[in-house]
Amino acid sequence: ELPKLLAEKCNEYDATLIHFSTDYVFDGKSPVPYQETAPTNPINEYGRGKLLAEQEIQFKSSKYFIFRVSWLFGPYDNKGLVPRLIRNLYFKGKKAYALDAVRSSVTYIPDVVDMVSQLIVDTYEADQFKPPLPYDIYHYTTSDALSPMELSFLLRREMLNRNIHRPRKDLGDSLEKLIARPVAQEYNQELVNQIGYQFPKYSAMSSEKIVSHYKSDFKPAIKDIKTVLDHY
Repeated sequence: ELPKLLAEKCNEYDATLIHFSTDYVFDGKSPVPYQETAPTNPINEYGRGKLLAEQEIQFKSSKYFIFRVSWLFGPYDNKGLVPRLIRNLYFKGKKAYALDAVRSSVTYIPDVVDMVSQLIVDTYEADQFKPPLPYDIYHYTTSDALSPMELSFLLRREMLNRNIHRPRKDLGDSLEKLIARPVAQEYNQELVNQIGYQFPKYSAMSSEKIVSHYKSDFKPAIKDIKTVLDHY
């Protein structure tokens, strides 16, 4: 209901609406990264709610940007997937369980902030406030598709390189033993019941569209992971 009201008000005042959506609008059955024109088919309530918001905005507003993002993380984030994986590796003893059957792209929060800020500045400075890219839906994620398991291995390798680990109990503990080893967690009905909803198994998104229109440089996830670990 709120996106609908915002869209109506933005239309009334000839204002541009910037809205964030999700990869969960897709069902996860694609073998390749989703483009913006791919058919939507959410498989959980969160995805259905986000898709409904997108549709209301498109129907009610003439000036909008909808940015679909996925698995958001950043230097000061302590609730998302990446900080949760870091805590598991640091605190969970010998094993840290992570899903291997689910893959998506990740979105680095400072990149989104910089992009939207620059978009607002460029629009304000443009002739007749014309934005530098067409009003539309855009995907905004890193250039690779990873599972939580693969992210855990990237994090563990980088943590080992930086000596980020539990305190040594004795001098005989090897560094390898001080960071938990990622172990695949099965994606089954029991897990779905525990969480309360299904994940799309593959929801990586292609960001080629915004790259073709705007000055965006999408890095592999490991570069942003290194920046996050600078704060530990």
